[in-house]
Amino acid sequence: PLGREQAEITGKRIAEMMQGFPTTKYTPCNVTTIHVSNMARAKETADIIASQLPSHVKRAAPDANLNEGRP
Repeated sequence: PLGREQAEITGKRIAEMMQGFPTTKYTPCNVTTIHVSNMARAKETADIIASQLPSHVKRAAPDANLNEGRP
């Protein structure tokens, strides 16, 4: 549960960053794709984060090259 909660908070924060902060020098960031390894836990986390983002942000197909321990 804590990890899922942290992933949700992360998704919300990224969504805020995508909108920018008008009262500061920080302009919106452009996120179009979430990249993830093919490990089950990473895919679940990516899905939770993606659920908080605008619908135009897609999750790329899992990539084994992003797995832990890959050179």
